[in-house]
Amino acid sequence: MPTHNLIWSRGGYDSDVGPPGAEVADVSLLHRKEVRVPLKTFVNLSSSDDPSFEIAHTIDISCHGARVVTRRSWEPNQQLSIRSIRGSLKSLGRVAHCQPFTDKRFVIGIEIYSSGNWTARDMTKTT
Repeated sequence: MPTHNLIWSRGGYDSDVGPPGAEVADVSLLHRKEVRVPLKTFVNLSSSDDPSFEIAHTIDISCHGARVVTRRSWEPNQQLSIRSIRGSLKSLGRVAHCQPFTDKRFVIGIEIYSSGNWTARDMTKTT
């Protein structure tokens, strides 16, 4: 019976048939195409199906995504709007995943459809 190895791609997880007897890849072994940068910055999250919004903070960011701590449980593939409080990032996106974080918080992975600066200064440049 063939097993499947999971590989991260921009659209989510792809499966790749492995050799006979291979184990399913552990989530910790998945490789990302983009580097995540640890950055705590505040963002405004909103959804077209809910008139309210939430100010939340990021854990880390990449060119096309972010992990954000939120008070609300979001549905995978739910469309949302994300805007950085400082900087010029304003984009539509989708919830890639939502996981419990603490008793009253969740961590969501967001795929961002367009780019912008997360903060007032460019965090990707080194001095």
